Amino acid sequence: MPKQIEALTEHINQSNTEDAGRQGHQIKGASGNIGADALREIASEIEIAGKAGYSDRLILLLPQLEKAFYQLKKAMEEII
Repeated sequence: MPKQIEALTEHINQSNTEDAGRQGHQIKGASGNIGADALREIASEIEIAGKAGYSDRLILLLPQLEKAFYQLKKAMEEII
């Protein structure tokens, strides 16, 4: 997931909304596979914003996605 988030960040920084949307779709799928609903929901919003070409929305969603991922990571580390 960190590499996927890094790729997403690059797409957003380059204003490549189409690839950012695709990356959001991949993150959404991976999140859904493990039941990470909060992360999946934000990734879905990123996918939609990317497909629509809303770069400003992507910029706002990225920190939310990163926060949700690190919360998930922390929770998983506590279980292990």
